[in-house]
Parts: sequence; structure tokens; C-alpha cells
Amino acid sequence: MFKRIVITGFFTCLIMGAINGAIAMEPNKRDVVPIETTAKEVPVDGVKIDQAMVVEVNSEGNRVLVQPSVHNHHELIALNITKETKITSNGTAINLTELQEEQMITILHSKAMTRSLPPQTAAYEVEVIE
Repeated sequence: MFKRIVITGFFTCLIMGAINGAIAMEPNKRDVVPIETTAKEVPVDGVKIDQAMVVEVNSEGNRVLVQPSVHNHHELIALNITKETKITSNGTAINLTELQEEQMITILHSKAMTRSLPPQTAAYEVEVIE
């Protein structure tokens, strides 16, 4: 008798959960509010480096190794480039393959960075300045 009550209660909860989930997933068209965004929004968690030198470009791995400080040759950062990363030169969009070693760039990257050596982070914007 106890097993029957437990099993019946389990299936009742399971069915009620499925019904509630289906109701919660049903769109309510009165509550839909369009969200407007602009393409020029700066990520909230962005860090800007005003001057860095390109050390290596790995276009196959979508990675750029940079030296953020001209005075410290041991400090390097690996920038992970995605299709959302904006790469520009004189305001014109360029491809990752057009970046060259020893070019000076400005970078906007994520605050999140790995603890590896070199540290890795996602690049939001890369601008060639020289």
C-alpha cells in the first residue's frame, strides 16, 4: 500500500511539473518588449590597453600574442580573436591576417583572463595605431 502511494505521488508530481513547465514556456505576447541595442556598445567588463606591440599572429588558431608594455619584454598576453572581435586600421575593418608583427595596437579585452603563461583573454576590439 505504501509503495502504491509513493509511486502515485511521484507520477502526480511528475505530470504536474510537466504541465507547469509547458504553461511557463508558453509565450505571452502581451509581455514581449523589444530590446534596442547599438553595435557600438562597449562591454561593461572591458579593459583598455592604449599601446601594445604585436609579437605573433596565429590566424589559424585565431590568436594574437601581444606585449602590452614596451618596457617589459617578458610580459605577454594572448588575445583570443572571435568573429565578434572588431579589428580596424584607420577606422576601416581589416582581417586578422592583415595584422603584422611589431605593429602597435590599441586593445579592448575582457577582464576575465586565464592564469596560464601567457595569460589568455577574449579580445573585443583591436585597432592598429601605427
